[in-house]
Amino acid sequence: MTILQTMATYATLWTISDSVEQKFISKKDQMDYQKSVRMVAVGTFVVAPLVYSWMFLAERMFPGRAFKTVAKKMITDQTVFAPIAISSFYFSEFKWCYYF
Repeated sequence: MTILQTMATYATLWTISDSVEQKFISKKDQMDYQKSVRMVAVGTFVVAPLVYSWMFLAERMFPGRAFKTVAKKMITDQTVFAPIAISSFYFSEFKWCYYF
């Protein structure tokens, strides 16, 4: 899967998930389209390239699918990448709020 395919997939999934969140979880009467645009933009242009690059790097660092290799990828993912990913999401969401 190329990075553009990944970005298109994230754009689709984040649009659907934000719509579901607003309709069924937050139970909003009207859609907040500005929030939807922010979420889709962050998912498409920040999270998708970040995750794509991380998966590429993780596969280069730990090639293969053996149990030990997958365990190493998982531990590295949770200790190294997860804090970066979570921080970048919240930072990106915060920065986008000022443009819409």
